[in-house]
Amino acid sequence: HPDGAPVRVAVSVDADSDALILKVADDGAGLPEGAPTPSGFGVRIMRALARSVDGALNFENGAPGLRWTLRVPL
Repeated sequence: HPDGAPVRVAVSVDADSDALILKVADDGAGLPEGAPTPSGFGVRIMRALARSVDGALNFENGAPGLRWTLRVPL
C-alpha cells in the first residue's frame, strides 16, 4: 500500500465437478492500468508448477489489489 497500511490476503480452496480451484486475492496496489500480466521469476515458477499438474493459472486486477486463480483438473 502506498500509505504503508498492511495488505490483507484472502486464500480460498474450492472444487467443482472437474477441478480443484485455489484463489488468492490481496488488497494491495494491484497492477497499473494496461500493465501486462505479471511475468517475474515467482510467476514463472507458479506457471511451471501449474503446467506440471495440467493446471491453469490466471491473474486479474481487483478493485483494489490483484487476484489469481489456479485450476487443477481432478
